[in-house]
Amino acid sequence: MRLFLVVLSIAVVLSSGAWAVQNVERPWLEPSDQIVSPCIKWAKPLQGGPVKVLFITYRGGMREIVEICERIDISREVFCTDTQDRYAVDMDLALKGTTAAERDAALKTKLESDFDVIVVGNISKNALPDWAWKAILGKVEKGCGLLAYIKGEPPEALSSTLARAAPNAADEPYFRYPFKGLPAFSGNADYASFLRSTCRFGTLGKGRAVLLTGYHCPLCQMLAPGTTDPGSRS
Repeated sequence: MRLFLVVLSIAVVLSSGAWAVQNVERPWLEPSDQIVSPCIKWAKPLQGGPVKVLFITYRGGMREIVEICERIDISREVFCTDTQDRYAVDMDLALKGTTAAERDAALKTKLESDFDVIVVGNISKNALPDWAWKAILGKVEKGCGLLAYIKGEPPEALSSTLARAAPNAADEPYFRYPFKGLPAFSGNADYASFLRSTCRFGTLGKGRAVLLTGYHCPLCQMLAPGTTDPGSRS
Protein backbone atom coordinates (compact mmCIF):
# COMPACT_ATOMS: atom_id res chain seq x y z
CA MET A 1 0.00 0.00 0.00
CA ARG A 2 3.03 2.35 0.26
CA LEU A 3 2.89 3.19 -3.43
CA PHE A 4 -0.68 4.50 -3.53
CA LEU A 5 0.25 7.70 -1.65
CA VAL A 6 3.43 7.98 -3.68
CA VAL A 7 1.73 7.89 -7.07
CA LEU A 8 -1.13 10.16 -6.07
CA SER A 9 1.23 12.72 -4.54
CA ILE A 10 3.43 12.88 -7.62
CA ALA A 11 0.44 14.19 -9.55
CA VAL A 12 1.06 17.52 -7.84
CA VAL A 13 4.38 17.80 -9.72
CA LEU A 14 3.47 16.72 -12.67
CA SER A 15 -0.30 7.68 -30.82
CA SER A 16 1.06 6.86 -33.04
CA GLY A 17 1.63 3.39 -34.53
CA ALA A 18 4.87 1.83 -35.72
CA TRP A 19 5.94 2.14 -39.34
CA ALA A 20 9.49 1.13 -40.18
CA VAL A 21 11.06 -2.28 -40.46
CA GLN A 22 14.21 -2.70 -38.33
CA ASN A 23 15.21 -3.78 -34.89
CA VAL A 24 13.59 -1.65 -32.27
CA GLU A 25 15.72 0.20 -29.74
CA ARG A 26 14.91 -0.41 -26.08
CA PRO A 27 13.53 3.13 -25.43
CA TRP A 28 10.77 2.47 -27.99
CA LEU A 29 9.16 -0.10 -25.71
CA GLU A 30 10.46 1.07 -22.32
CA PRO A 31 10.98 4.54 -20.86
CA SER A 32 14.40 6.14 -20.98
CA ASP A 33 16.08 7.63 -17.91
CA GLN A 34 18.50 9.64 -20.05
CA ILE A 35 16.72 12.95 -19.38
CA VAL A 36 16.68 13.77 -15.65
CA SER A 37 14.26 16.31 -14.20
CA PRO A 38 15.50 18.35 -11.23
CA CYS A 39 13.37 17.22 -8.30
CA ILE A 40 13.26 16.48 -4.58
CA LYS A 41 13.74 12.78 -3.89
CA TRP A 42 10.78 12.26 -1.58
CA ALA A 43 11.45 8.63 -0.74
CA LYS A 44 14.73 7.59 -2.27
CA PRO A 45 15.95 5.57 -0.48
CA LEU A 46 12.64 4.26 0.81
CA GLN A 47 12.32 2.67 4.23
CA GLY A 48 11.86 -1.05 3.73
CA GLY A 49 13.59 -1.01 0.36
CA PRO A 50 12.36 -0.38 -3.19
CA VAL A 51 8.73 -1.02 -4.10
CA LYS A 52 8.45 -3.61 -6.86
CA VAL A 53 6.12 -2.18 -9.49
CA LEU A 54 4.86 -3.30 -12.88
CA PHE A 55 3.74 -0.27 -14.89
CA ILE A 56 1.35 -0.95 -17.78
CA THR A 57 0.61 2.04 -19.98
CA TYR A 58 0.75 3.17 -23.59
CA ARG A 59 3.94 4.13 -25.33
CA GLY A 60 3.13 7.85 -25.31
CA GLY A 61 2.55 7.91 -21.54
CA MET A 62 5.78 6.38 -20.31
CA ARG A 63 7.58 9.58 -19.30
CA GLU A 64 5.50 9.82 -16.13
CA ILE A 65 7.04 6.52 -15.01
CA VAL A 66 10.48 8.14 -15.14
CA GLU A 67 9.23 11.10 -13.10
CA ILE A 68 7.82 8.79 -10.43
CA CYS A 69 10.99 6.72 -10.26
CA GLU A 70 13.16 9.82 -9.92
CA ARG A 71 11.36 10.65 -6.69
CA ILE A 72 10.59 7.23 -5.20
CA ASP A 73 12.72 4.14 -4.66
CA ILE A 74 11.11 1.75 -7.16
CA SER A 75 12.26 -1.47 -8.77
CA ARG A 76 10.29 -1.30 -11.99
CA GLU A 77 9.16 -3.35 -14.92
CA VAL A 78 7.32 -1.65 -17.77
CA PHE A 79 4.96 -2.95 -20.41
CA CYS A 80 3.58 -0.57 -23.02
CA THR A 81 0.73 -0.96 -25.45
CA ASP A 82 0.91 0.55 -28.91
CA THR A 83 -1.66 3.28 -28.16
CA GLN A 84 -4.26 4.02 -25.50
CA ASP A 85 -6.76 1.84 -27.36
CA ARG A 86 -4.59 -0.61 -29.28
CA TYR A 87 -2.58 -3.45 -27.80
CA ALA A 88 -0.14 -4.12 -30.64
CA VAL A 89 0.69 -3.30 -34.25
CA ASP A 90 -1.37 -5.26 -36.76
CA MET A 91 0.51 -4.78 -40.00
CA ASP A 92 3.24 -6.47 -41.98
CA LEU A 93 5.68 -3.57 -41.63
CA ALA A 94 5.84 -3.65 -37.83
CA LEU A 95 8.88 -2.90 -35.74
CA LYS A 96 10.40 -5.90 -34.04
CA GLY A 97 8.77 -6.45 -30.67
CA THR A 98 5.49 -4.67 -31.46
CA THR A 99 3.33 -7.43 -32.97
CA ALA A 100 0.57 -9.10 -30.95
CA ALA A 101 2.49 -12.36 -30.61
CA GLU A 102 5.62 -10.54 -29.41
CA ARG A 103 3.62 -8.37 -27.02
CA ASP A 104 1.87 -11.47 -25.63
CA ALA A 105 5.21 -13.12 -24.94
CA ALA A 106 6.64 -9.98 -23.29
CA LEU A 107 3.64 -9.39 -21.02
CA LYS A 108 3.35 -13.04 -19.99
CA THR A 109 7.02 -13.04 -19.03
CA LYS A 110 6.65 -9.90 -16.92
CA LEU A 111 3.52 -11.23 -15.19
CA GLU A 112 5.44 -14.30 -14.06
CA SER A 113 7.32 -12.10 -11.57
CA ASP A 114 5.96 -10.97 -8.20
CA PHE A 115 5.16 -7.30 -7.61
CA ASP A 116 4.02 -5.17 -4.70
CA VAL A 117 1.83 -3.09 -7.01
CA ILE A 118 0.66 -3.12 -10.61
CA VAL A 119 -0.06 0.36 -12.01
CA VAL A 120 -2.28 0.54 -15.11
CA GLY A 121 -2.19 4.02 -16.61
CA ASN A 122 -4.59 5.76 -18.99
CA ILE A 123 -5.38 2.91 -21.39
CA SER A 124 -8.81 1.63 -22.37
CA LYS A 125 -10.04 -1.83 -21.45
CA ASN A 126 -9.60 -2.81 -25.11
CA ALA A 127 -5.88 -2.00 -25.01
CA LEU A 128 -5.21 -5.27 -23.19
CA PRO A 129 -6.54 -8.71 -24.14
CA ASP A 130 -8.96 -10.48 -21.79
CA TRP A 131 -6.31 -12.95 -20.66
CA ALA A 132 -4.12 -10.06 -19.48
CA TRP A 133 -6.87 -8.51 -17.34
CA LYS A 134 -7.59 -11.92 -15.82
CA ALA A 135 -3.89 -12.43 -15.09
CA ILE A 136 -3.61 -9.00 -13.44
CA LEU A 137 -6.64 -9.62 -11.23
CA GLY A 138 -5.28 -13.07 -10.44
CA LYS A 139 -2.15 -11.44 -9.02
CA VAL A 140 -4.31 -9.04 -6.99
CA GLU A 141 -6.17 -12.01 -5.54
CA LYS A 142 -2.84 -13.36 -4.33
CA GLY A 143 -1.93 -10.11 -2.58
CA CYS A 144 -0.58 -7.69 -5.19
CA GLY A 145 -1.97 -4.15 -5.12
CA LEU A 146 -3.55 -2.55 -8.19
CA LEU A 147 -3.73 1.16 -8.95
CA ALA A 148 -5.45 2.05 -12.22
CA TYR A 149 -6.68 4.95 -14.31
CA ILE A 150 -8.76 3.51 -17.15
CA LYS A 151 -9.64 5.51 -20.25
CA GLY A 152 -13.39 4.98 -20.52
CA GLU A 153 -15.20 2.17 -18.74
CA PRO A 154 -13.11 -0.32 -16.74
CA PRO A 155 -13.22 -4.04 -17.56
CA GLU A 156 -16.23 -5.85 -16.10
CA ALA A 157 -14.02 -8.03 -13.91
CA LEU A 158 -12.44 -4.92 -12.36
CA SER A 159 -15.84 -3.24 -11.89
CA SER A 160 -17.08 -6.31 -10.02
CA THR A 161 -14.02 -6.23 -7.78
CA LEU A 162 -14.52 -2.54 -6.99
CA ALA A 163 -18.16 -3.16 -6.09
CA ARG A 164 -16.91 -5.08 -3.05
CA ALA A 165 -15.32 -2.05 -1.40
CA ALA A 166 -13.91 -2.17 2.11
CA PRO A 167 -16.21 -0.01 4.31
CA ASN A 168 -13.34 1.95 5.91
CA ALA A 169 -11.27 2.39 2.75
CA ALA A 170 -11.66 6.18 2.63
CA ASP A 171 -10.36 6.59 6.18
CA GLU A 172 -6.92 5.12 5.60
CA PRO A 173 -4.23 7.69 6.55
CA TYR A 174 -1.94 6.91 3.61
CA PHE A 175 -4.38 8.60 1.28
CA ARG A 176 -3.84 12.03 2.85
CA TYR A 177 -3.17 14.16 -0.21
CA PRO A 178 -3.10 17.96 -0.85
CA PHE A 179 -5.90 17.78 -3.44
CA LYS A 180 -6.70 21.50 -3.46
CA GLY A 181 -3.30 22.17 -5.02
CA LEU A 182 -4.55 20.93 -8.40
CA PRO A 183 -7.29 22.65 -10.45
CA ALA A 184 -8.83 19.27 -11.34
CA PHE A 185 -9.52 18.54 -7.66
CA SER A 186 -9.95 22.00 -6.11
CA GLY A 187 -13.75 21.91 -6.44
CA ASN A 188 -14.03 19.29 -3.71
CA ALA A 189 -15.17 20.86 -0.45
CA ASP A 190 -13.27 18.49 1.82
CA TYR A 191 -11.13 15.39 1.85
CA ALA A 192 -14.07 13.00 2.04
CA SER A 193 -15.66 14.48 -1.09
CA PHE A 194 -12.30 14.32 -2.89
CA LEU A 195 -12.04 10.59 -2.19
CA ARG A 196 -15.65 9.97 -3.24
CA SER A 197 -15.10 11.76 -6.53
CA THR A 198 -11.70 10.34 -7.46
CA CYS A 199 -11.21 6.87 -5.89
CA ARG A 200 -13.07 3.59 -6.05
CA PHE A 201 -11.78 0.97 -3.65
CA GLY A 202 -12.16 -2.78 -3.84
CA THR A 203 -10.73 -5.98 -2.44
CA LEU A 204 -10.13 -9.27 -4.18
CA GLY A 205 -8.77 -12.18 -2.16
CA LYS A 206 -5.64 -10.95 -0.38
CA GLY A 207 -5.17 -7.89 -2.58
CA ARG A 208 -6.66 -4.47 -2.99
CA ALA A 209 -7.52 -2.35 -6.00
CA VAL A 210 -7.91 1.41 -6.34
CA LEU A 211 -9.42 2.93 -9.48
CA LEU A 212 -8.73 6.63 -10.07
CA THR A 213 -11.73 8.28 -11.67
CA GLY A 214 -13.71 11.51 -11.94
CA TYR A 215 -10.99 13.63 -13.58
CA HIS A 216 -9.37 13.95 -16.97
CA CYS A 217 -5.92 12.48 -17.55
CA PRO A 218 -4.71 14.04 -20.81
CA LEU A 219 -2.78 12.49 -23.67
CA CYS A 220 0.90 11.81 -22.93
CA GLN A 221 0.19 11.39 -19.22
CA MET A 222 -0.43 8.20 -17.29
CA LEU A 223 -2.15 9.09 -13.99
CA ALA A 224 -1.78 12.81 -13.41
CA PRO A 225 -4.60 15.24 -14.23
CA GLY A 226 -4.16 18.17 -16.57
CA THR A 227 -3.16 21.56 -15.21
CA THR A 228 -6.58 23.00 -16.06
CA ASP A 229 -10.05 21.65 -15.45
CA PRO A 230 -11.45 20.45 -18.84
CA GLY A 231 -14.98 21.14 -17.57
CA SER A 232 -14.24 24.88 -17.52
CA ARG A 233 -13.19 25.11 -21.14
CA SER A 234 -15.49 26.70 -23.70
